[in-house]
Amino acid sequence: MAVYREDADLRFLGRCENEDLDLLVSLITHDPRDKTLRWTETLSGSDNYKRFLSSAP
Repeated sequence: MAVYREDADLRFLGRCENEDLDLLVSLITHDPRDKTLRWTETLSGSDNYKRFLSSAP
């Protein structure tokens, strides 16, 4: 299990709007050239991803 570690460089994420985070997630999970799911990504399979994706307005 991963251990949470404070990272000062990532504090800005707490001030991002959902639209900004959607773009970040899209870049992490999909190839921007053809919009296909990246072969090595595992985020979209996580329970939290699925839970928060479905609760987005």
